Amino acid sequence: EEFDGMDYATWYVTNERLANTFIAPKRNREDTNYQSGTVRQKLFALLSALVNLDLRGDISAFDAEGMTVQALGDAMEDIILKTNELDNDDEKKYLRQYELLKHGTVFVEEIWDERFKKSKVGTNFTGKVTGAKWNTRIKKAFARPSRNIIPGLNVYLGDITKYDTVEQPFIFTADVKPWHEAELIFGEWERWKNVPKNITHFDPADRTNAYSNWRLFETRNNFVEIIRYQDKWNNEFAILLNGVLVTPVGLPLPWFDDYNIAQQNLEPIHTKFAYGKSLVSRIRNKVALLDEFERLGVLKTQKSFMPPSINNSGRILSRRV
Repeated sequence: EEFDGMDYATWYVTNERLANTFIAPKRNREDTNYQSGTVRQKLFALLSALVNLDLRGDISAFDAEGMTVQALGDAMEDIILKTNELDNDDEKKYLRQYELLKHGTVFVEEIWDERFKKSKVGTNFTGKVTGAKWNTRIKKAFARPSRNIIPGLNVYLGDITKYDTVEQPFIFTADVKPWHEAELIFGEWERWKNVPKNITHFDPADRTNAYSNWRLFETRNNFVEIIRYQDKWNNEFAILLNGVLVTPVGLPLPWFDDYNIAQQNLEPIHTKFAYGKSLVSRIRNKVALLDEFERLGVLKTQKSFMPPSINNSGRILSRRV
């Protein structure tokens, strides 16, 4: 009921289409698939006002006796400012606010972003293809803290009735990456060799392969579905690649004893519901009414130029009639 009778996936896609002025194909030749784009205009008008505010955090540090440590607070602000600069956070903040207005809820993960790339050394190419060779190895490109938006369809909450994320019994996220990208991240892990590259569906009656074709998404061959599971109450963390667990059972969280995912809602629906109400969903009915009147105006104008007519005289009439 909180999603107007829709499931979450339908609700999410509906908001996405309205925010991007999706124009559906015509069902009939005489239909008018007009969209005014009012939702998107209103969305960006409010987004521009938010961006102009340039909201930033102000950090105050205190010692054990509650006395202000000004130098420490200023130092932390400088560190965060430099981190945001390296992470291009000005653009990401814009995208976070855009996502919040579109869907009413935005999920952001804070991670240690460690990127790898292939390095090729020892090239002896002198113009001849025959005999050219080099050594390939994977090396670290960079490592730094980063904040990333996770689409709502990729976040699975343990309890939809918990409004605050910190109260969730568990959270897991799902993502799909091409095989070569996943290999750069997990290629050196011990169980990477067990990750299936192609999807093979087994007989459900075969209990020995009960989890071999388990997927959340309809992934294609040469793609890897990455599931990251975290449970702060039991201090457990797990990663599954195409259904294969590549971490030890019971592995503790790699960060502090809390989730690395933050959630913000634009408008609360009620205290026993995790998701929020969006600007798009608030104004969509009024915009739909406006668009319907404008579509009818287009239809009326078309009919005034070429009104429907019937000739039952048995004669060929001039076009001047």
